[in-house]
Amino acid sequence: LVHSDPRLLRRVLQNLLSNAIKYTSRGKVLFGVRARGDRIEIQVWDSGPGIEPSQQALVFKEFHRLDATAATERGLGLGLSIVERIGRVLEAPVGLRSLPGKGSLFTVSLRRVPGVASRGRVPDQKPTVGDIRGLNVLCIDNEIDVLNGMQSLLDGWGCRSAMATSRGEALQ
Repeated sequence: LVHSDPRLLRRVLQNLLSNAIKYTSRGKVLFGVRARGDRIEIQVWDSGPGIEPSQQALVFKEFHRLDATAATERGLGLGLSIVERIGRVLEAPVGLRSLPGKGSLFTVSLRRVPGVASRGRVPDQKPTVGDIRGLNVLCIDNEIDVLNGMQSLLDGWGCRSAMATSRGEALQ
């Protein structure tokens, strides 16, 4: 368990997952959590195009888009800049490891809550991801590939998912 702002942390993770899905045309996206001493590391792995070492620090700069993907994907180049800033606010450093042609790993490192066992469920805890089977989920995104990836992920978790590309479509 970690102590964090759930809305800000969710925004960071949604952005990292959305990017991983968007930039992975073939292969897989893997979302995982690992214990690292007194910290928890949330990991988003993808088998996308990867990022050249000389470009890795630049992906966190405002309005910077990599030449390899700027022509094919829409966006302003703000997502990872926002992720990095929220990470600083949450005292949850965001990391990147990437190999061109192999994919990328983005990490978010959070301090563990002291005194809580690393295994098992805390009494009176809200249901975890493992308990979301049957949940109704609506995803709204203007990118069809992102929606397809989210639907596949949610359906695999046993959710009933609906996808929409706009607010109007969602309301229908």
